[in-house]
Amino acid sequence: MKNRTLTLLILLTVLLAACKKEGTSGPRSTAYTFTQLNNSGITGRILFIEADSGQTTLDFELNNTPAPKYLAHIHQGPPTSYHGALYYFYDIPAWSHKISYKQNIPLPYDSALLLDCTLALHDSTGNDDLGIAGVGINH
Repeated sequence: MKNRTLTLLILLTVLLAACKKEGTSGPRSTAYTFTQLNNSGITGRILFIEADSGQTTLDFELNNTPAPKYLAHIHQGPPTSYHGALYYFYDIPAWSHKISYKQNIPLPYDSALLLDCTLALHDSTGNDDLGIAGVGINH
């Protein structure tokens, strides 16, 4: 009887542990497609990732980026009529024609998904628009 009870307890413990592992799949994230502007050739995506700090991490994953540095802004409004920058990203580095860059914004993930905004990538001077991604409700 003791062996049967012990076996049942071990089995229940293993099953409960397995259930807990399934529920911890990591932070939530949402991907937004990056669209080139002015024949820049830049492609990729922007990820919004839930950060532990109550902020949102932006992960830039872009290709065909020949310059060493870029600027980006999150502008108010949809890609067809964006204006006024809310968040600024300076000196975004590119290596081997790729950008792999992360930066937090002080906004909880669920709130970031409700933004009515456009992320715009610019050259290092801020003069040329190289591409955009509708973010939040504008994807």
